[in-house]
Amino acid sequence: MNGGEPMNDSNDRRVIYNLDADLLKQAYLLHFRMNIFRPHTLFKLVVIWSVGVLAYGAILYAIGGTRDVLRLTLWFAPLLAAVLFLVPWLLNILLSGYSARKTFRIQKSLHPAITVSWDENAISWSSASGTAHLPWENIHECGENARVLLIFETPRLFRILPRHLLTPAQQDDIHAHLARHGRKLATFG
Repeated sequence: MNGGEPMNDSNDRRVIYNLDADLLKQAYLLHFRMNIFRPHTLFKLVVIWSVGVLAYGAILYAIGGTRDVLRLTLWFAPLLAAVLFLVPWLLNILLSGYSARKTFRIQKSLHPAITVSWDENAISWSSASGTAHLPWENIHECGENARVLLIFETPRLFRILPRHLLTPAQQDDIHAHLARHGRKLATFG
């Protein structure tokens, strides 16, 4: 069903949908993209790369002296960069579908219809499994791509809102609330 059919009622600030494994996969992919581009994540990757290259050069020097150490280290540097930067991307792309299907199958609380509503003060999610009420000023951050809007309560805990179910006016309204409360929206594709 690809995230359900929009069931908008007379209230323009309410959407009802069913989450599915494909939307969960899209949320996982967006979550990864948002995390990999954080300055502290990039800094950590650069530090790991630098230490790796220096350690490789030091090991080569200890084993064989000065001969060809610089050439071999310069050859190793882009290889290590590719491993550190590309392998996580590939693993995420290849495994996110499996992970989303498994999570969706196991976590039964994701199966009931979800109602998302918002007003001037907060955005809320409710289903047969529970309710989450999040004041706009308590939102940690937000991100969106062509398929989903993620609203984060913490750096790791997010709520999913399928964009294809929102009218352009509803999307603009949510964006305006986020901007009004100083929440920057990271947009990816």
